[in-house]
Amino acid sequence: MASIGEVAKLAGVSNSTVSRVINNHPRVARETVQAVRAAMEKLNYTPSENRPGPKPLKHAYGLPASSSATIGFLVLGTSRERSTPAFEDLMRGVSNGAARYNAKLVYHHLPDPSQIPSSVLKTPFDGLLLHGALPPAHVRDQLKEYPTVWLMGNRRRPDWGDQVMPDTYEVGDKAARYLLMRGHRHLAFMNLDQGHWPFRVSSQSFLGVALEAGASCKLLERRRNDDERNYWPQFAVSAAEQLVQEYLKLDPRPTGIYVADDMQLAPSTTGVTTGRCGTGKRKN
Repeated sequence: MASIGEVAKLAGVSNSTVSRVINNHPRVARETVQAVRAAMEKLNYTPSENRPGPKPLKHAYGLPASSSATIGFLVLGTSRERSTPAFEDLMRGVSNGAARYNAKLVYHHLPDPSQIPSSVLKTPFDGLLLHGALPPAHVRDQLKEYPTVWLMGNRRRPDWGDQVMPDTYEVGDKAARYLLMRGHRHLAFMNLDQGHWPFRVSSQSFLGVALEAGASCKLLERRRNDDERNYWPQFAVSAAEQLVQEYLKLDPRPTGIYVADDMQLAPSTTGVTTGRCGTGKRKN
């Protein structure tokens, strides 16, 4: 009689993927299901009722209280020695969610997203939570076998899985309304990471609110050039200074400034006060 390993080899997937297909696990790609079913039929494989491995979720959304699912939480490419309040809250939320549904949470910190140990990928996960940098193609192909949810924002939008992220549209909206409320009619959005898609969403909502209110708004942006495999950006002071010089050439000069991210703030002697939702001095 054929084994689950033989089915997996013929279908070109992992043993855990075959197990999920057998158990009608949600969120397995249709093409993968078809390949596994075809391999089972060719090998005349009949699953055992007492088979080990992941079992299907009983609810379309969330896990039942009796769940014993194994959820992998992989943090990719966050190698810099820094911790933010947002990440601490993220860890707390993931941990509390796993405890609430009696799920086993397996955490791995992987500084290099291109190198994921085989021992990690061999774990029979029922699903993955991912945070950090997008991995290269050969790693993505392996991770795609699992139901996946990305947590927080990525520079580029992931091409698989779902994503739960901060409401960057609302952030840009609130930033513009705050500056307008303070009387600023000339606004600027400053960003050193133009390729970061959540920042693009934020900038468009900021610009839209400003223009709707009849205010002027300038987008001052530069592209980030550091290694994208590291989730934390390395913003050069020289790049920030160039952006400030562009700002100083504007006429009229914006008095209300929104900086895309707190990590982009750099030392400056221009006399301009900046912040996450920062304001310049009002003109009389």
